[in-house]
Amino acid sequence: DDLRDWFLNNVEKNKQVFCDSSEPARIEDLKRAGYKAISANKNVLDGIMYLKTKKLFIDGANLLKEIQKYSWERKRNVVLDSPVKIDDHLVDAMRYAVWTKHTLRGLNNDSIKNIKSVVMRMNYGY
Repeated sequence: DDLRDWFLNNVEKNKQVFCDSSEPARIEDLKRAGYKAISANKNVLDGIMYLKTKKLFIDGANLLKEIQKYSWERKRNVVLDSPVKIDDHLVDAMRYAVWTKHTLRGLNNDSIKNIKSVVMRMNYGY
């Protein structure tokens, strides 16, 4: 599997990996490969509101582009409580990791550095 191979080449084993819960087979595959793969807390609004309280240091052009294009759905000039789902894979990955880690045990600086490291490798495509 391409995802498992990417992880094996880019992420240390025994690292916690926050996965999209809609892909249970991939989660199991990563677990079998030696990663602590868990389903992410995908609560969109709570995750976004939490991220907005944090100072983010963005080090990748693709993630920065996604953040700059991020917008909210609108209906008749009313802003809705759901983001537009276009070009948001890296932003979602960041939200999954940060929000899930926070809801499990809270974040510390080492946790944030580890999350940033994996998201940045994803951002640069290696």
